Amino acid sequence: MVHTRRLVAGGALGALIATTFIAPVAAPAFAAVLPSTSVKINEVVTSGGDPGDWIEFLNTGGEPVNLSGFIVRDDKDSNVFTFADGTIIAPGEYLVIDAVEDGVGDFDFGLGKEDQVRLFDPANVLIDEVSWSAHGAPSWGRLDSGELQQTLE
Repeated sequence: MVHTRRLVAGGALGALIATTFIAPVAAPAFAAVLPSTSVKINEVVTSGGDPGDWIEFLNTGGEPVNLSGFIVRDDKDSNVFTFADGTIIAPGEYLVIDAVEDGVGDFDFGLGKEDQVRLFDPANVLIDEVSWSAHGAPSWGRLDSGELQQTLE
């Protein structure tokens, strides 16, 4: 047996229900900071600068971003760096990772003259990428337009 429920309202309440009513609703609060695509690859040193090759990320959004489990690769899928649990970038803040030199650093692969850096979320979805065909002098920095340009710093 099928049961159907109906809401019947009359008077002012009925008129209110019959008209389109849009009210702001607060977003649910989450205990953890959620992954986001507001993190961009902002600057890259590829020619063994001091302290060696490095990658700078920028959170362009208005909320903290949890990078736990995010993956960085160059043009080779076998070169992988995974962000540790608890790695968070605050809004408008930068995070730099360095190539390993003399046993110190973050990622264990170099960035070549013709190479790229790719950022993937923990589900292996591409979030951002930059590529270049020559070493930066001294680095490649991202413009507001999204293009890379050699920096003078």
